[in-house]
Amino acid sequence: MEHAINKIYLTASQINIIITELARKIEQCYFNAEEVTCVIVLDGAKSFGEDLLEKLSEKFTPVFIEAKSYVGERTQANVQIDLLEVSSLLDREVLLIDDIYDTGKTLSRILRCLEMLRPKSLKTCVLLNRVNHHEKKLKMDFVGKEVLHKDFLVGYGLDYDGTGRNWPYIVRVYEDKHSKEIKEIIGKNNEKTYR
Repeated sequence: MEHAINKIYLTASQINIIITELARKIEQCYFNAEEVTCVIVLDGAKSFGEDLLEKLSEKFTPVFIEAKSYVGERTQANVQIDLLEVSSLLDREVLLIDDIYDTGKTLSRILRCLEMLRPKSLKTCVLLNRVNHHEKKLKMDFVGKEVLHKDFLVGYGLDYDGTGRNWPYIVRVYEDKHSKEIKEIIGKNNEKTYR
C-alpha cells in the first residue's frame, strides 16, 4: 500500500449532486408541512447542513446542537451533547441533520434527547451511512450515500483530531495506518484542492 490516503472518496462536485438529490426528496416528503425545524449537529454537519438548507425552501429553519464522541479514529464511550439553541420542539416537524451514521452511538443519544422534547415528527438525514459499522440500529429517513468499507473518512465536516473538517471534499484513509502516519499525510493533503 503506497499511501495512507487511497483516493478522493467524494469530490466537492459529487457532494453537491448528492445534496441536490437529498433536498429534492426532503421537499417532497415535507410538501404539506408549514414549517420544519432542522436540527444540525455541530461541528461535523455544519457544512452539510448549511449547504442542504441553501437548496431547501424557506419553511426549513436551522437550529444547532453540539455533540462529540470521537478522539482520533476512536469513538468515546460517553457522548457529550449540548442543545444550544434548542429550547422547545413541542409539536414541531423536526429533521435531524448529521454528517454520518457510523456506530450510531451519537445519533441514538441525540434522538433520545430530541424525542424528550415531544416533536410532532422526527426524521433523520445523514450525508453518509457506514452500513457495516452500526452498533445501534436506527432508521435513517434520508441518506446521501452508503459507505461499504471500514476505512476512515476525512473532510467536509469529518475530521481527524480536528484536522480536515473544512475541506470541501472527502478523502479515504486506510484503517491500518498509524495515527502519526495519518496526521502527516492529512497535513500534506491540506494544500490540495479537489473539485
